[in-house]
Amino acid sequence: MVGKKPKQPVKIRRVEPAPEARGFYEKRLAPFLARYSLLLAVCLVTAASARIVATYSQLSLTVDEPGHFACGLEYLSRHVYEYESQHPPLARAMSALGPYLDGVRLRGHLVRNAEGVDVVLHSPNPQRTVALMRLGILPFFWLASLVVFVWARRDFGRPVAVMATGLFTLIPPVLAHSGLATTDMALAACAGAAFFTLILWAESPTWQHSLLLGAASALAVLSKFTALGFLPAAAVAALLFYLAVKWPGWRKLASLAKERAAMFALAVLTGALVVWACY
Repeated sequence: MVGKKPKQPVKIRRVEPAPEARGFYEKRLAPFLARYSLLLAVCLVTAASARIVATYSQLSLTVDEPGHFACGLEYLSRHVYEYESQHPPLARAMSALGPYLDGVRLRGHLVRNAEGVDVVLHSPNPQRTVALMRLGILPFFWLASLVVFVWARRDFGRPVAVMATGLFTLIPPVLAHSGLATTDMALAACAGAAFFTLILWAESPTWQHSLLLGAASALAVLSKFTALGFLPAAAVAALLFYLAVKWPGWRKLASLAKERAAMFALAVLTGALVVWACY
């Protein structure tokens, strides 16, 4: 029609998505945890260590602590391991190291458990001897906490690493076994370290990771022989889950195995040497 203005094109305004809501955790807590992650983790582990040490004078000897102590003291003082070979010597030697350096020695006329009790009772300060026994297990608690922190930081970031470490230091069985001169905390720490190094090695099979895997696996075996069952089972399960999620094909799988064969042999050799050296 004459005189009618042409229609103007309709402008469509683009609606920008609303910014994600950032709460207290995102704005304040997470940055704080990330900035001071290592310091906070050290403080948490230190506080837990103080709680563990505080139990030394409150708890009497458990039934198996004297036997482990006697075997470790025999290992350190006589350089033999004949009292009982059901368990490997690492945790036992650690529990006997403090009393041994303090001058405690075997009396040598009783069987394993009775010998351990007799040595403690006839030491200059029995309570001090028990505390030194249990203090030898504390480094395994530190190792386990370190594995939790490093593993969580690697896969989930520093804030999660701090929280994971804090939660780990609150688990009652962890605190309890860390305060006793037995083999359980040594296995927990070294088996966790061995599996973590296995993951590192699988992703990057360098000679450094191979040496680390061999040494960590050997320490797990030297902590308790049940590691010989735990570690292979965990490794097979992890491999099966990986193949179920990300199947590379038979040819690629064979190629990956061939690439890692030499480094796996280095890890096995390293582990064998560490076990041999300990015995």
